[in-house]
Amino acid sequence: YTLQTFDDAGNPSEISEALNMVYSPGAAIIMPGRFRDSTDESIQVNTPSDAERVEIRFFSLDGAELRVLDANGGPQEWSVSWDRLDSNGRRPAPGLLIALVRSYLESGEILEDRKVVALVE
Repeated sequence: YTLQTFDDAGNPSEISEALNMVYSPGAAIIMPGRFRDSTDESIQVNTPSDAERVEIRFFSLDGAELRVLDANGGPQEWSVSWDRLDSNGRRPAPGLLIALVRSYLESGEILEDRKVVALVE
């Protein structure tokens, strides 16, 4: 591949030398389309390489951390159930939440962060 950019006036830059691009897929996350009142919901995470630990952190849209879940499994297939309760045992208000799916290497370094929007009813 080569790269060429344009400024606001439409003037082109010089074409770059050849670039090598490598596609590296992230973690595959399987999450219910909606989290409902009636049951615990299972979340599955398949990491692209071996992880030592996977956690899922739920946040409200204003950034407040609601709950941290530690997934079970490994080294590349993980799952966790969420009872729809926050860390204080209360149900979050219906609406959108942000789920941060974080996987760790054995050294404790972060392997990958992925953010997903979750709908809670």
